[in-house]
Amino acid sequence: MGIIWDDWPRDLFFTSVKRTPLRLAEIPPYTPDDWAADRLTAVALTCPNCGRSDDYGPREATLDDAHTLRRYRGCKVCGFWQEADGR
Repeated sequence: MGIIWDDWPRDLFFTSVKRTPLRLAEIPPYTPDDWAADRLTAVALTCPNCGRSDDYGPREATLDDAHTLRRYRGCKVCGFWQEADGR
């Protein structure tokens, strides 16, 4: 006989998960120069949305055309991301 998960109290599993609301109106634009400076820094950067540095920083990904790079900053803790396009 297995465990029937519907019989367990829901708060037993979901008490520690709290979403950080996005504060996009308070965060300034992010430029390509900002991205380059973030990429070169030796200190841990903190997310402008949640303030954590666990898994936050400048990132880049190759787009579908295989020649263009997408540059952005992102936080895997709260889900914040911002393109390095000056907007």
